[in-house]
Amino acid sequence: WRRLLPGRTRDRFARSATKRDPMQPVRRWESATANASAIPPGPSSLNAASPAMVMASADLKAAFQMLHGRAAIHFPPVEQPEVSVIIPAYRGLDDVLNCLRSLAVHGHNEPSFEVIVVDDCPSESVLWALPPSGGLRTLGNDVNLGFLLTCRRGADIARGKVLCFLNSDTLVTAGWLSTMVAALASSPKVGMVGSMLLNRDGTIQDVGWRMLSNGWGDPIGRGAAAFDGRFTYRRTVDCVTGACFVVSREVWDRVDGFDPLYAPAFYEEFDLAFRLRRLGLETVCEPRSQVIHLGSASYGAAERDRLSGRNHAKFCERFADELRKQPSKIGRAHG
Repeated sequence: WRRLLPGRTRDRFARSATKRDPMQPVRRWESATANASAIPPGPSSLNAASPAMVMASADLKAAFQMLHGRAAIHFPPVEQPEVSVIIPAYRGLDDVLNCLRSLAVHGHNEPSFEVIVVDDCPSESVLWALPPSGGLRTLGNDVNLGFLLTCRRGADIARGKVLCFLNSDTLVTAGWLSTMVAALASSPKVGMVGSMLLNRDGTIQDVGWRMLSNGWGDPIGRGAAAFDGRFTYRRTVDCVTGACFVVSREVWDRVDGFDPLYAPAFYEEFDLAFRLRRLGLETVCEPRSQVIHLGSASYGAAERDRLSGRNHAKFCERFADELRKQPSKIGRAHG
């Protein structure tokens, strides 16, 4: 935790470490994330609300479990949800339950939403463990389809005007959904919106991506503090990570969603962003929406690299003209 705090504050924490209530850090994190949606956008706007700054334990998953590990998973029935939250699941029951708990805990003051969990592992399903709830819908694949086609199945039954794709290995925070939906509605030129993704230690995983001319992406802000003013304002980006983003149903249907060309996974969200660009639509990252992405891998490293390499080639072929206009190199912590 020492590296997450400025020097004077760090010294004060060190002197008082033995006197503090052990629950104090997680209470401060909870209070801060509860107020995050009220902070106006702009450089340095997240200073007062960053989990990285207030979590002395530097373990946001542990903080959530300490606060909400026994919280009820319940979603009220909604006849006409504004948003459909689509969660593709592949094993990882603990991750799925924590993700759903975070949605339930932080569901207040959000747009009306339904939750759709699509299980992609018929041999080790997680659906049996999900408590029945009027606003929670479940769907099981008969065979393993992979991330892309599983997301498409969820979208097919979704009723919301806005589709939100959310990985099962995520924890949402207060205001995560309303801020993304507001950004999506801010201009007819906005096609899709992603969150600021945080690592488990509270540092930035990415606030969107810049695409290089070679077809590989560069994550904006990776490893920086979440309250770093270079990364706390809404920005147009080339792409956002598929772990959490929103897109309108109308736009999703117009482009027929994720292209099965990239099945089972990898590069589908980059392809979607670039197809939207061809329609004159922008991809935006909204850092007031903070989502912790734990990164539990569904694919081994070798399979991930194989699929990424294969789909990278498809992406480069499809968007060769656009990629020629992209930069050849960007610093990882660029603002």
